[in-house]
Amino acid sequence: NLLACYNEEVKVDLGLPTTESADAACRALDRALADAKEGLVDAVVCCPMGATIPMGEGENLTLKEYVEKVLACEGEAMPLHLCSTLRTAVVVDGDMKDVAPTLTTELLQQTIQKLHAALKRDYRVDNPRIAVMCLNPAEGEEEQHLIAPVVTELAEQGIQVFGPYAAQRFFADDSHRAFDVTLAIYHDQALLPLTMLTDERGVTAFSALPVVVTATDTDPEYRLAGKGEADPQNLRDAIYAAIDICRTRADYDESSANPLPKLYHERPDNGEKMRFAIPKRRDVEGAEA
Repeated sequence: NLLACYNEEVKVDLGLPTTESADAACRALDRALADAKEGLVDAVVCCPMGATIPMGEGENLTLKEYVEKVLACEGEAMPLHLCSTLRTAVVVDGDMKDVAPTLTTELLQQTIQKLHAALKRDYRVDNPRIAVMCLNPAEGEEEQHLIAPVVTELAEQGIQVFGPYAAQRFFADDSHRAFDVTLAIYHDQALLPLTMLTDERGVTAFSALPVVVTATDTDPEYRLAGKGEADPQNLRDAIYAAIDICRTRADYDESSANPLPKLYHERPDNGEKMRFAIPKRRDVEGAEA
């Protein structure tokens, strides 16, 4: 089914991005997110698009920021980059010069906890194993005083989180295969391994939102527009990922919506006092005699 998202006529030249075509694309995305928020559709899948969305007056937003703005969920989305053999996420998705100042104990804790919840709800991983990467090539100040203490603290709370690991050795010896997700500190640390270790084009899924949103990791190939030569597999993967997440999330929400009340009370164990307070059988029989 095709829905018209605007009444004006928009001139479209195949393979030629324009201000009018960008505005029409944003309107379509707005309509899709609004319909999903109202429950008219189950998920939103974004086709290949540029790195940012122009907002006017020199402001550009990433897809994550734009979706959060439309859904009024600023800072809530947890993007996961997916392929058949690897899941990666990022703590600080910004310029390299801003990574170290932005990385804090609170941010890392919140990211790991949000990632743990997303894997359980959207991917049916009951007890997720999370690997956290180093910020520096070798163990440095951030690893010793920030990353390692957070990993230790959350592990003591029952979250299976490990690290920090140096990226070169971690991916070179296939250590990533022992984990359900790899949490990178910055963008390239997450996306380069996904690009190098598989021939697939990845899919980005935005967890922790009220709406299921996925997107292709493919840039628009304008030179192929209208020729019938573009590979549709990446878009197909994004659609299937959205379907899987919808089903898994529905199952998880239904199964955890009404937990059974506790039907028994454990008897307190008072140790030696209880053992000596209970009369032995021979003492009871002797008393009866």
